[in-house]
Amino acid sequence: MNQFEFTKIAGAVLAALLLIVGTKTFIEMNVGQTPEKPGFQLPAPTAETAKPADGAAGEAGAPAAATPEAAGKEVVALLAKANAENGKAIFKK
Repeated sequence: MNQFEFTKIAGAVLAALLLIVGTKTFIEMNVGQTPEKPGFQLPAPTAETAKPADGAAGEAGAPAAATPEAAGKEVVALLAKANAENGKAIFKK
């Protein structure tokens, strides 16, 4: 058996694997179940999971926001007070 015959055998094996795996992937893409909404639904934190175990407030001393909308409003309020010089000073620490 010379090099050319080995190359033909290896090519045939690889082509067969590609055909099998490619066909399976194509069928799964087209026939598989599609979700109504793409992505994953993450569980929203409940009142029990949002509170720390010791009952204290969050790290910054403020209670955790109850809803994502409230958290967004807090971030917007903090961004209004943002200052590049304060950021540089904090980064140096």
